[in-house]
Amino acid sequence: MNCKDTLKYLDSYLDSKTEKALYNDRHAAIEEHLHNCESCQKAYQRLHETSQLLQSKQIQHTAPKHLKARLAHSLHDEEKTASWFSLSSALAYSVPALLVGLFLGIFSLPFTQSTSIFHGKESEQEMLVASHVQSLTAGHLLDIASSDSHNVKPWFNGRLGFSPKVRDFTRQGFPLAGGRLDYLSGESVAALIYRHRKHTINLYISPKPETAASDRIAHYKGYNLVQWNNDGMRYSLISDLKTQDLVKLKGLVSN
Repeated sequence: MNCKDTLKYLDSYLDSKTEKALYNDRHAAIEEHLHNCESCQKAYQRLHETSQLLQSKQIQHTAPKHLKARLAHSLHDEEKTASWFSLSSALAYSVPALLVGLFLGIFSLPFTQSTSIFHGKESEQEMLVASHVQSLTAGHLLDIASSDSHNVKPWFNGRLGFSPKVRDFTRQGFPLAGGRLDYLSGESVAALIYRHRKHTINLYISPKPETAASDRIAHYKGYNLVQWNNDGMRYSLISDLKTQDLVKLKGLVSN
């Protein structure tokens, strides 16, 4: 089994390991490949650690107290208003009250993979944040360290089902540091690493999914995210860098 096929089934392999299921021939082939391929070993380790990070409290978000208080107050007002009307009017007013109550109930729980604050593909942005955070730990940021795009681009050959564009923007203040193979939403992706002053930037590149949202700028847990589609590819920039700097890098990548 080669790198491309291994990465394609890495998600199901991780599930089988977690659930202690019996391995089939494919899983046995994957295990053998992982034993001999350092690059795919790193991809599997990142996938495993990202999965754990998504399930931990580090990536959860709880609604602030003032928001819950405001919603509770609105619910109380709806109930008071309904008491002045007939039974039919009361029933009519109970609908928005119920909706507010449900909304309050949702926000009283931590955000998980199924309740994304980004309203995009389920868990896509949380996974990007988790992957970025994980990449900043020792030994996870780079599979190939080079500022030369002619070294980084060929490294992805045979490891992905597409060829990512790789360019260095040192003159514009965004030097290329290298790249790595990553794994998001069940697919292998290219991750290019750029620097800006003392900040680290991850640029994730993958074929555009049919359900991909349009351009998006978001902020979550102290990180800024810029996403866009171009020439059939999905691009995601993430860093603690200011949004305007990420937008500037987006313009360089898109040209």
